[in-house]
Amino acid sequence: MNLAALGALDIAGMAGVAVAAYLVIRRVWTAVRSAARGLRRLGHFADDWFGEPERNGAPARPGVIERIAAIETDGAATRDDVRGLVERVERVEHELRPNSGASLRDAIDRVENAVAEPAESPITRKNR
Repeated sequence: MNLAALGALDIAGMAGVAVAAYLVIRRVWTAVRSAARGLRRLGHFADDWFGEPERNGAPARPGVIERIAAIETDGAATRDDVRGLVERVERVEHELRPNSGASLRDAIDRVENAVAEPAESPITRKNR
C-alpha cells in the first residue's frame, strides 16, 4: 500500500474506521466493566446469603437463614422471660388489692384500722 497513492478520501475513511473501532472497543470495555461490578455485587450477596466459613484471619460469618433462626430462638427465650415477668407482676398486683383478707393490702388495712381506732385494752382500763 502506497501512502502517496492514497487520496484524502481514503485517509478519511481509514480514520473513520479507526475512530469507530475505538468507540466500539470503549463501549465493550464499559459493558464488561459494568458486568464485572454486577457480578462482584452478586458474589457479595451470595456470601451474605449463604454465609462464609472461617478462613485465615477472618471469623466465620453466618448466612441469612442461620441469622433468622438465631433471631427466632432469641425471640422464644424473650417470650418465656416476659411470661415469667407477667406472672410475677400479677402476683404483686394480687397482693396490692383488697381481696379475701389474705393479701398484703388487707393486712395493712387491718393494721391501719387497729391503730386509728384502738380497742380498749387492759392497759388503758387500768389507767382510768
